[in-house]
This record gives sequence, structure tokens and C-alpha cells, in this order.
Amino acid sequence: YNLSRITLLREFCLAVGIQLGLRDYVFESAHRSSGSTNVRQSFYDEDIMNLFPVIKYVSHHASDAYQHFSRGQAEIAQGNLSEGYELLSEAVSLLTHVYGPLHPDIAACNRLLARLTYLMSDHQTALVYQHRATLIAERVHGVDDAALIGEYSH
Repeated sequence: YNLSRITLLREFCLAVGIQLGLRDYVFESAHRSSGSTNVRQSFYDEDIMNLFPVIKYVSHHASDAYQHFSRGQAEIAQGNLSEGYELLSEAVSLLTHVYGPLHPDIAACNRLLARLTYLMSDHQTALVYQHRATLIAERVHGVDDAALIGEYSH
């Protein structure tokens, strides 16, 4: 295989969490001179500058919640507001169980529920949902995020 040894070293270090010092590393392991074998070491203890943890995780995906969210949007598009409201409420519940209370998708669901309840002439509930969506977006994205301006304007 025609691999660059320095590239292989870099990938290995990234995979196991080792930070090496910057220098030219010699990868030739044995030099033969007059019949004896002199082995030159490629790495020394001083070459390791830092060790860092490599965190591996599986990202969760709430497929049932996203199905409810999509079906709710379809019901709203067809004019079935109450069915859409029920599906979106169930989507918020499922998303909260999977991701916890702070997640961008929960903010999006609350924002859609706010618009929907406003269209259904339940203005107090619409304010509650929009306030919840804004608070979640503030905590997830930060107060200086450009997308948060849209939350404040609704």
C-alpha cells in the first residue's frame, strides 16, 4: 500500500487521543552497518505532549417523534388543525423523553404549536408555547445567535 507514514501516524494519534510534539520523525527501524543491527527508536517519552480522551457516542434519533411531527404538519396543511395539534403535542412529548427538555427540535415543535394555537384563536396558549420555544432556543443556541432574532419577532 502506498501510504504516507506521517499520515498514518496522524490518523493513529487522532484515533487513540495522543498529541505528539512537532518534529521530523524517522520511521526507518534498522540500519545495518558492518554486520551489526542498530535499531533506532522512532518515538521517545518526551515526544508525547498530551493525552486527550476520545469520546465515542451514538446520536439518538427519535424516529417516532419525527413521524408524528411530519404527520402533524401534513394534517395542518390539509386543514385539520385539531388533529395536527394532537400529533404535534405528542411529538413534543416524545422528543422531550428522548432528548431531554433542551433541544432545537423541541423549540421548533413549540414554535409550530404556538402558530397553530394562535390560528385556533387560543392566544394565551400561543404565548405560552412561543415563550417556551424562545427560552429553549436561547439556552440551546445562545443569546447571540442570529436565529434567535426570529424567535423574538414571533
